[in-house]
Amino acid sequence: MRRVVVVLCILCTLGVFASAQVSQEVERALAGVTVLAPGLGLVTDKGCGGTYHAGSSTTKPDLISISVTPEIGGYLYLLDFSPDGKTVMLLFPCRYFWEDFPVTVKASTKTTIPPEGAKLQLYITAPFGKEVLFGFVVPDERADLVKLFDANNPDSFSVLHAQEDFATSLVASLVALVGSGAKFVAGICTFYPAPPGSP
Repeated sequence: MRRVVVVLCILCTLGVFASAQVSQEVERALAGVTVLAPGLGLVTDKGCGGTYHAGSSTTKPDLISISVTPEIGGYLYLLDFSPDGKTVMLLFPCRYFWEDFPVTVKASTKTTIPPEGAKLQLYITAPFGKEVLFGFVVPDERADLVKLFDANNPDSFSVLHAQEDFATSLVASLVALVGSGAKFVAGICTFYPAPPGSP
């Protein structure tokens, strides 16, 4: 059994201690998809716009939980765009988490990540700044999206290092779904990782 808890600075990804941010263009493009296909109900436990503090030698880091309450059931795709302005982390679907988390979600039913009793916890570390969660649910698993995310690679957390290029490809794929009449719902939520003790 894999012990993923030891590497779980998921929401901080693999960034550097930099002041770079998710670009406004990336955030606008992702938000535009949610206008075309609203209804994911994506939020963190502190609400979108909340601040989460990293730990120090004397304090524990803030834990974060994410929930979705989609208007339709299906396959959940959830991505984290790091404040380093470069990195994207695919949180779902990711085989590291299937042991504890559902791959699919039900319509009008809240799914919390991590679920109660899960072996792992999500917590905050550097880089600090604005972080963007983006997710969507499609009724059927789509080979084009799985390929885009490299989602079935069990040896990787599917960390991507070209945030703007990836966002452009993702948005194009989702807009094509809208154009084909395929149903899906999307959502976006920002939050702020911060140093220990900051306001």
